[in-house]
Amino acid sequence: MSTRNWVASLIAGAALCMVPAMASATTITLDRTSSQYLGSISNPEPSSPTDEEGYINTLIAQASPSGPTTISGHSYIRTSNSCGTCPLATAVGPGEISGQNGGDNMGSFGTGYTYLLAKYDGPNDFDLVWYIGGLTGDFVIPTTDNGFGLSHWQLFDPNTTRVPEPATLALFGLGLLGVGRKFLKHNA
Repeated sequence: MSTRNWVASLIAGAALCMVPAMASATTITLDRTSSQYLGSISNPEPSSPTDEEGYINTLIAQASPSGPTTISGHSYIRTSNSCGTCPLATAVGPGEISGQNGGDNMGSFGTGYTYLLAKYDGPNDFDLVWYIGGLTGDFVIPTTDNGFGLSHWQLFDPNTTRVPEPATLALFGLGLLGVGRKFLKHNA
């Protein structure tokens, strides 16, 4: 195989790897029986993304399983479900996505998210937390839990770099094709 054909094959193969395959959507149902469910926080007020980040990090610091454990007026119950090394949650950055509207119980994980927190009945009851690291696709969470309605939900990123979006990968692949064409044209 000539150098030119080898370079053309290499560039074409690399470019094809950059274009993501179309996959069918997967819907994951999350509730207290899910293997991703990590636990709950009672009396979760205030409820800003930064406060909720703190609740998640306090919950994952608890022994598994444990509870209820009261810390700063909040009661934490940790399940025996694992989140591996449990990276710290952070609400800062482009990965912050939330659902509002008191009943908006569906969303999409995308990639790079680590935790999903759902708040039920405002200041009156609790937050539920799931570990979603490595999951992609759509999710559904309960609109009610123990008789309390869903107030909102929030996705949290770990302190790591996010995976590039498919559009970014496709543009990179097209750029690689352009560079390859110039190389082949120059070495013809």
